Amino acid sequence: METVLDREEEEKENITDLTKLEKNVSQLHVSGPQEELPLSYRTNCPDEERLLDIADSFQRRYLHLYPERKPLLLCTANECGVQKFVSTSIRPTLTGHPELFTWQGCAAFVADFLSLEPLEPPVDLPRYLRSSSWVLQTQRASCFEASSLLCSLLLGVGYDSYCVCGYAVKELCLLDRSLEDCPLVDRSLEDRPLLDIQGKQSERQRPADPLRGLRVYCWVLVLSGSRSIEENFFLDPLSGNIFPTDSQLFLGIESVWNNLNCYVNLQDCSSCCTDVAFDVQDILRWEPVLHGSTSRRQLIQEVLQRKMMGREQADEEEAAPQMFQMPQSWLSDITISETHLQNRWPGGTKVVNYRQVKLERFTGRTDGLITRRTTYRDLDCTEVAMVTEWYQHRVDHLEQRHFNMVDNVTSERFTPGRRFHLLFHRWTGTERQVGFSSARLDHLAKRHLSADEMTETFEGRNDFLSSRHVFFSQNADEQSHAHTKLQQLPVQKVVERFHRNHLIAASDDVAQRVFLPPQRLIQVMSHLEEHHLVPSTHIFSKPHNSTELQREELFTPQMVHSFQVQPGQQPLPTHTLYKLLVSLMEDEEEVIRQIGQSMKEMKDIVVCREQEKEAELETAGDHSLRQETEYLIAEEEEWLQVKDEDVLAPLLIRLGCTDPLSPEEARRLHQNCLSEFRERLVLEANLIQERCEQEALELQVKQQWYQENQIQLTQQQQQEYQKFCSEKTLRVHVAQKTQQMDTGHRVLGHRVFGRPSVHRCSAAPQAAFSSLRLSVFTRSLFG
Repeated sequence: METVLDREEEEKENITDLTKLEKNVSQLHVSGPQEELPLSYRTNCPDEERLLDIADSFQRRYLHLYPERKPLLLCTANECGVQKFVSTSIRPTLTGHPELFTWQGCAAFVADFLSLEPLEPPVDLPRYLRSSSWVLQTQRASCFEASSLLCSLLLGVGYDSYCVCGYAVKELCLLDRSLEDCPLVDRSLEDRPLLDIQGKQSERQRPADPLRGLRVYCWVLVLSGSRSIEENFFLDPLSGNIFPTDSQLFLGIESVWNNLNCYVNLQDCSSCCTDVAFDVQDILRWEPVLHGSTSRRQLIQEVLQRKMMGREQADEEEAAPQMFQMPQSWLSDITISETHLQNRWPGGTKVVNYRQVKLERFTGRTDGLITRRTTYRDLDCTEVAMVTEWYQHRVDHLEQRHFNMVDNVTSERFTPGRRFHLLFHRWTGTERQVGFSSARLDHLAKRHLSADEMTETFEGRNDFLSSRHVFFSQNADEQSHAHTKLQQLPVQKVVERFHRNHLIAASDDVAQRVFLPPQRLIQVMSHLEEHHLVPSTHIFSKPHNSTELQREELFTPQMVHSFQVQPGQQPLPTHTLYKLLVSLMEDEEEVIRQIGQSMKEMKDIVVCREQEKEAELETAGDHSLRQETEYLIAEEEEWLQVKDEDVLAPLLIRLGCTDPLSPEEARRLHQNCLSEFRERLVLEANLIQERCEQEALELQVKQQWYQENQIQLTQQQQQEYQKFCSEKTLRVHVAQKTQQMDTGHRVLGHRVFGRPSVHRCSAAPQAAFSSLRLSVFTRSLFG
């Protein structure tokens, strides 16, 4: 590429005229007032101007040597219409967000945050390459601008990454993912596979693209050798997907660049990128725009050498003349805030169409909806089969809602902590199924209720109950269950099953109980013993009058039909069978009562969910705002309370003072405060004197009573008298001490408020504190 043809000067003039025309046109595309942007956005420094000349000369030589190839993307206009070299449009950035420390997090953020601006026309290079700050502000970008932002983030966290300019299939260029399977797959709520109304029609193929191999596209290349990357791979900035370097979706490469240099691909791409080697330091396969410029590999080697060599030798090497290096990026700092991470979707919504699936993502919705996945029954996406919605930060703890349009089934999932300890709710027609957390006291895990049956499943119960299956009358529906009295429940049959209790024998361990209220029968079946095929069974017939159970002599063995596995085992005594029947009948009444409570709870759940349909969202920001508001309200109430308790407030009102006090008003306020202080001391002294005299009188009366009745008092009365005297003596002593301190405080108050004293800053606060402490103690004693 160092050879120059004879007609170079003639074409140079043509390219110069074309460049001038492009510059004039680019001046018309300005996103905003240029004065608000940094100077580096609006002008070029001398090194950048020299770099543009080098790029212009390289472009001319390249077109002479490869006339069949398209021009290279070396320089393009930014949002201010200023021509910039592509490498200077990349600024390695390390953010403070942990989720952006990996290539997965960076790729996901860029793909989620930006909306695509397709190239027009799709076969030409872009006319503009706007800054990453403009991209973050508008959330719009072409594939080149999205790749520049992604590459800047990857370089900032230590990945050896490059922007790649080349050609790709139409689906990548237009972000058409209608042939891909949706990555968000959750089969936990799906009852059946999707039905294709097209029958067994094979998957449709897209029509041939007349522009295949000509559509220009930009993506990111990540090389191995850094951050534990073992193999090279491609990153699509628009979808965030990862691809191997031999993927058939990428049809060819023209050039790659990072913040240090730009390299032109000299390899054959007739087989897409399968045979392309990505060692950019190999000058036989990659031609650098800046020869002799420092590469990333050289920078790493220089750092290692500096650690090994002495300081003087390193200074000598720095003093040696060097080749022209890539100027620093003209971009300002790339700032990604917490708001950018939270509000990723452009305009609050982002829609991606997959094969038979439409995926919608939201932010800032008042109902807490963050994701909706709509699944269709046909490839044309005309008939909805299922809809799944994900929520967060809802007051009703709703986490997921699923609609099955085929079977008309609705399912809801909740986070722990809501009413009834409800975790799962599913209904269709007359059937409802609910699931509960382990926080329930009855250890109920699941309940399924239909028109004529109810099944409850338990986990971890002390009585080893595992399930309860209830059969209702055929003509009773769920609504009638909820309104029927407990004694009149249409229960036809109740089957309870129990886990094995290995602490007792299998013949004594109940495995199943069957209650048949209409037939007045109760069946008890034990667990199966080892080496036996059938278990022991007892069938009890209840008497027609329950009061007969109060008389054991009326109970006969004919009311029990037993089957014992062991042939030689003695039958149970009549008394034991009678006690067992009494216990079973009591259990039956309790079971019927619990069944009524279960059906009432199901009705309450339905009513509660109807009331919670309009549940409001409580986001983290709203929570913080609410806490701040509550804090301000509490602070204001505290200030009002302090204001009401301010001893100077009545005096200031009496003086009518609202503005700062004058010297005369301050003296009057001082005299008023002194007068009120003295009056308060006198009132407190009189009150303490009255209380002291009252306590002394009560003590004297009690002592006189003791002298008169001392002989006939019991030991307990003696102890009570001594306790009474101790308390009264303490109260009198405290009152006397308070009087003495109060007298001293009045003298000290006169010194403090009447004339200057050395005690004004030391003795007065200490005395006031002691007086307050003793006053509080006195009030606690005297009520």
